[in-house]
Amino acid sequence: MATNNLTGISDYVEEANVLHMSGLRFHQGIRSVNMLAKMMEERFKCEEKMAHVLEHNSCDWSKKLADISSEGNGEFDHGSIYVAITKALMEPFEEAKIYNLVKNEGLGDDGPVHYLSSWKAQMESSQIQNKTMKLYSTAWDKQQSTLKEIEKAKEYFYMRKYKLEKGLRQLQADPPVLSSRAEAKLNKTLDRYREKCEVAQEVYKRSLKMAEEGRGKDLVVS
Repeated sequence: MATNNLTGISDYVEEANVLHMSGLRFHQGIRSVNMLAKMMEERFKCEEKMAHVLEHNSCDWSKKLADISSEGNGEFDHGSIYVAITKALMEPFEEAKIYNLVKNEGLGDDGPVHYLSSWKAQMESSQIQNKTMKLYSTAWDKQQSTLKEIEKAKEYFYMRKYKLEKGLRQLQADPPVLSSRAEAKLNKTLDRYREKCEVAQEVYKRSLKMAEEGRGKDLVVS
């Protein structure tokens, strides 16, 4: 007499569901990494452009200042005034103090403008570069953390897949005695499982492809 023995089948179906969701999470993890890399790449381009502009302006003003000083009476000490202005900038910013300091050196009314522009640009450029490197470092840490999570998800994916396939092989080697109705139900369940596995495999393949593309754009902090 046939017995309706479906013991363990529900476990295999649950495994298939877990496998499918694991593949989706893996796929989403890859997308998160790529989005983060793209966002940081765009952010860095903006920061780099601004730093370049400031650096260019800084060099331009320094050149003008050098031209002005070379036209003076030869008594202008370029090094000492740089030290003096640097010291003043390290203190609470007093523009009038620097203005008078430069004016007293015989550079005229235009001297302070050149100096202030040059030093402000250099300081802002340095701050932006430091900020950019911190952003890069943070993005790098997040990306490495996400990649580790993705590796864990991949291991989990393979482990569940292996267990599921092993269980199915055992089931096929020693099939339960089923009634016609139960066998039809089992076949229908297994068809759904196969479909879920195919979807999960497809998601996993796409995820691997995205991972390879994403790793090519890793953020590197020198």
